[in-house]
Amino acid sequence: MHTYQKKDLPLDTMITDFIKNGPFPALAVGIVKDNQVYFTGEYGTANLTTGDPAVRSMLFHQASVSKTFVATAVMQLVECGKVKLDSPITTYLSYFQMEDKRYQDITVRQLLNHTSGMPDEEDYAWDRPEYDEQSLERYVKNIRRYKLLSEPGTCFAYSNIGYEILGDLIAKVSGMSFEQLYENQYFYTVRDAIQFHGPSSTLYTNVEEMCQYMLMHLNQGRAKDGFNALQPGTYDEMWKPHAATAYGQENSQIGLGWFLGEYKGRRILSHSGWDTGFLSDLILLPDDNIAISVMTNCDYVWLGSVTYPILDQILGMDIRHIKQSMAHKVASIAVSQGAEQAMKEYHRITGMEQDKYYAVDFEFMRITEALRWHGHEDDAFRILTCAAAIFPESESISGRLQEMGTMGRNNECN
Repeated sequence: MHTYQKKDLPLDTMITDFIKNGPFPALAVGIVKDNQVYFTGEYGTANLTTGDPAVRSMLFHQASVSKTFVATAVMQLVECGKVKLDSPITTYLSYFQMEDKRYQDITVRQLLNHTSGMPDEEDYAWDRPEYDEQSLERYVKNIRRYKLLSEPGTCFAYSNIGYEILGDLIAKVSGMSFEQLYENQYFYTVRDAIQFHGPSSTLYTNVEEMCQYMLMHLNQGRAKDGFNALQPGTYDEMWKPHAATAYGQENSQIGLGWFLGEYKGRRILSHSGWDTGFLSDLILLPDDNIAISVMTNCDYVWLGSVTYPILDQILGMDIRHIKQSMAHKVASIAVSQGAEQAMKEYHRITGMEQDKYYAVDFEFMRITEALRWHGHEDDAFRILTCAAAIFPESESISGRLQEMGTMGRNNECN
């Protein structure tokens, strides 16, 4: 592994290294700093089958980063007096109903900060898309079958369903479809497919457009061409803590559509996105006037392994080396040489080179999900047994092993 010194670590070299030595087919990075676009770049391969390179116009699925756009649009409606944050959602969507009568207490604010008690979606129906402009309303009308997880306003529980409801609210109050609102009025060239998961998950864009979006937020709502997307005072409400998340230091609180926390002593605002085949990170350091957008066309890696080193470099921190994925190292050996040999290498690394690798349990989960999707059950099992030995307290890993019916199989890592 190459060890970098800060003096010879330009961004281009760093990102090229991520592509060369990591599992990323392509990476696109956009950075804004001191009220201007500081860096944009696309690296790697857009299509592994054709070998086409990533280019400037390449669109990346942003997944849940879409929610920050929804929150921005709702706050615009709040500013012009068309929506009140603490009004029940039924004030704007009279057809919204649930069997759980507590639904009548759900407010716009609670949907924005994920304290509505609404559960998360389990079936996104990506194989059954609906493209007409009524699809979102139909989705909201079908929510009646769900039950709330908790009393509205009492605790944080991340819910994509809540943001579909907000998207329908935006459409009904503004008089335009959710997609028209973005294309024609607010963010100009941001693209979003018409579908009932549009508000929570289906934004497509590129780093140049995201740079303009980040500049707008860093400038307290002032967008390109002098357009005021939001008033500065609105950010006091949108970016203040509303509830604890238990998501870690960087995402410890939720605002209105944004996660809030601390990164190495700095205030950080962020949202990430994950869907099949894509990952995205959006991070703002408003007090440093820095923001970064990172996108990739894979979903089986922790994107923070790219985002945070780049952020450290921009902040002028000493970067001794680029850490690599323990999950991908172990998985590769488990598939080619068996789980026992993979664990021997894991113990060797943790004894001698631990600071050169990072280990997160969900990377093991995503790798095995991809293998299972392609029918490689035995390989997935080998990797999961290693993951269970590395993360013995992970309920998600142990649960997945049980799901695969491993109770009667020998654990190769014992």
